[in-house]
Amino acid sequence: WAAPGYDDANWPEAPAPLGFAPKIETMAGVAAGTKVAYFRKRFDVQDPQLLRDLTLRLRIVDGAIVYLNGREVHRENFDKQVLKPRSGAEELAFFPVRLSPEALRAGTNVLAVEVHQNEGNAPGDLVFDAALVANRADATEPPSVRMALDDALVRAGQPIKLNVDAVDPNGQVRKVALFVDDKPVQS
Repeated sequence: WAAPGYDDANWPEAPAPLGFAPKIETMAGVAAGTKVAYFRKRFDVQDPQLLRDLTLRLRIVDGAIVYLNGREVHRENFDKQVLKPRSGAEELAFFPVRLSPEALRAGTNVLAVEVHQNEGNAPGDLVFDAALVANRADATEPPSVRMALDDALVRAGQPIKLNVDAVDPNGQVRKVALFVDDKPVQS
């Protein structure tokens, strides 16, 4: 299924992100409760020798194996099984994965990804989204921040409890600041 010549003509298509994560966002393409899902995307490259950098921006919950043209090129949070469940801001973050442009060929290429849900994550979620970017000037990824309210309704002028979780795929989060009307919020 990961090889470029595999016949995927009967595979369904849906817009990314793909999977199911009822507590995060609405998604399509994968039935709730699925433990392993397989994704493929064909794309064309005119001349791979013109590409100097290749970065896969990968968002997965919980673990994945990535193939480029049938060859395994990366494992994310996965050995023989998912290493640890992802939660909080990690569920929203795109993590950069450097790939060799030499893995590309002139003409049709195939990116294939096998995504695994953590075994103890029932009913849990399974999420996949990706972008393959070439010749990118900088390899930095923006931090991801997840904010959640305990209640859906908020009364104007009343204090609220806001939970904030942050992750920086390129390092460590040193500070999170919140603003209202361009003024810092005091905790």
